[in-house]
Amino acid sequence: MEVLHVERFRVDHLVRAGVQPIFSFRLGPDPPDFLALLTEGVSEVGLECTRLTDAPRLEALAQVDDLRGRLVTVSKSRLAPLHNTEVLVHFFEEDGPERPFKRSDMRAAELVDTILSLDPSRAAVADGPPPPTAPNMFKTIPSGGAAAGAWPLDGSHRPSTFMVSTGFELTLGYSTMHTETSVRERIRQGVARKDKPNNHLLLITAGGPDNRGEAHPAEEAIAGLITEDVEAIGLTTEFLEKVILHRWSVGDAWELFPEPKMIVEPGSRRVAGARPPTYTYPALPHTGQRMERNHPCLCGSGKKAKYCHLRESE
Repeated sequence: MEVLHVERFRVDHLVRAGVQPIFSFRLGPDPPDFLALLTEGVSEVGLECTRLTDAPRLEALAQVDDLRGRLVTVSKSRLAPLHNTEVLVHFFEEDGPERPFKRSDMRAAELVDTILSLDPSRAAVADGPPPPTAPNMFKTIPSGGAAAGAWPLDGSHRPSTFMVSTGFELTLGYSTMHTETSVRERIRQGVARKDKPNNHLLLITAGGPDNRGEAHPAEEAIAGLITEDVEAIGLTTEFLEKVILHRWSVGDAWELFPEPKMIVEPGSRRVAGARPPTYTYPALPHTGQRMERNHPCLCGSGKKAKYCHLRESE
C-alpha cells in the first residue's frame, strides 16, 4: 500500500510539476517505511507514509465487507430475488451518530436475513400521478441499528466481483460530518504520531487505496476542506523536516510543513505559478492545393490536417 502511495505521488509530481521529488526509495527498518534519496548523490532520508482516513466510515465499510463474505456463501436460490439489483445498507443509532455494530454482534446475522427478505418491486413507480408520500424502500432489522433497501440496476452498470458471485451489488449508505477545524486537528494528531527520530519526510495520502486495494474518494473531499488555508494547520515537529499532503485521484499536492503551500496543481502539467507551455506549428506552404480534413497536413508535420493547421484555422 505504501509503495503505491509513494509511486503515485512521484508520478503526479513529475508529470504535472516537471520535477522528480524522490529520486529513488527502498524499504526501511519501519520506522521509517522507506529510505529515500531526494536528490541523486545525497544521503538517504527516512520517508514515512500515512493516510488521511475517516475512521467511522472505514468501520462501516469493514462491516459491509463482512456482510459480503457472509452473502457469498448463501445458496443461489435464496439470492435469486435480488438478481440485477443494488442493495444499500444503512447503519443508524436512535439517539446519536451513525455507527456500525461490531462484527461479532448478532445483528450482523439479522442484517443478512433482512437483505435476503427484501422485495425490489417496492422501488417500482406506478404509472399515473405521483403518490402523496414516497414509498419506504428500507427494511429495518428486528434489533434496530441497521436497515437495507433494494432497487433494480440499469443495463449500463458494470458488475463488481461480488455481483458476479451473487447476482447483485451491495453498497454502503453512510454519512459523516467534518469541518475545517476537525480535519486540521486530525492532521495534527496524525503528524504527531509519525514525528519520530528516524522519520524526516512524511507523505500523507488522501483517497488512496487501503491494504485491501479499495480507494476512498470521500477522504479527498475531507482533505479539500483545509487546502484553501493550509497555513492555518500550524504544524510543529521535533524530527520531521517536511510534511506533504497528496490527493490520490485529484493529483494535487501540498507542503504542510515547513512552508505551507501548493506544490502541484490539480489537473495541470506545470509547477504552480509557472507560465503554461506553448505549442507552435511549422509554417504552412502556399501551394493553392485544397487541404482535406483526413489528409496529411501540408505543413509536413505528419498529422492529419484536422489535428494540425485545419484545427488551428477552425
